[in-house]
Amino acid sequence: MINKINKLNNSLPQLKFRRFEFKYRIPRFLVDKITTDLLNYMEWDSFVINKPEKFYQVSSLYFDSEGFGCYREKMAGVKDRKKLRLRIYSTILNPDMKIFVEIKRKRDMAILKDRLIINYQDYLNILSKKPSVFLNNQLSTQEQDVWKEFLWIKRYNCMTPKVMVVYKRKPLMGRVNNKFRITFDSDIQACPANQLDFFSRRRNVLFDDVIMELKYNNTIPDWFHFIIQKYQLNRVAFSKYCKSLEVCHKYYKYV
Repeated sequence: MINKINKLNNSLPQLKFRRFEFKYRIPRFLVDKITTDLLNYMEWDSFVINKPEKFYQVSSLYFDSEGFGCYREKMAGVKDRKKLRLRIYSTILNPDMKIFVEIKRKRDMAILKDRLIINYQDYLNILSKKPSVFLNNQLSTQEQDVWKEFLWIKRYNCMTPKVMVVYKRKPLMGRVNNKFRITFDSDIQACPANQLDFFSRRRNVLFDDVIMELKYNNTIPDWFHFIIQKYQLNRVAFSKYCKSLEVCHKYYKYV
């Protein structure tokens, strides 16, 4: 099992990083035009390069407290905040699937994310609050720290799953610097959920427009500034979790 997880780790995005993320809300018809310009300097991520439509599915289950503290901190513009989520890159859930546990922190302008991979049984344990042997059997010391912190934050703040968000992502990475990334997130949908749920009817969160995300570590290359100017792109504050919760707001009296 450990060897299988190590091989999977090597083929998946890094498990710990710090970077900056800027978002741009653009009309759908501009995606192909912008992508054509980006491909002069970037290339498709290896996960989609052989896929005809160049996207993969992202499915995330977000946690929050009973008072929706994560939502309220985001809307209040709190500079230092964190959120918990479980994520899979698929439209189905099965016992053989690996699930990402993520702690995503916002520190002023910087994004810090810790993530690790768990199996289906440990996912069920998170939901049922049962102890898990996964902690001792399969994780490195660093991963154990992430696992413990995720469980501590969840328990201390009495956090439970609130909403599931599903969308399509087209990812590109820089040819010179593969840490420089652009993603296009489209067909964003959500439903109230207490687990990774692919059967409940989802509501459209953002259908006509697309969220383009710029992710980088140090500096933005000059050529990207020219693309921003060419298409008159303006940064926006857009939270998939908050927008999804608002779309599903009739289920939550206090949002």
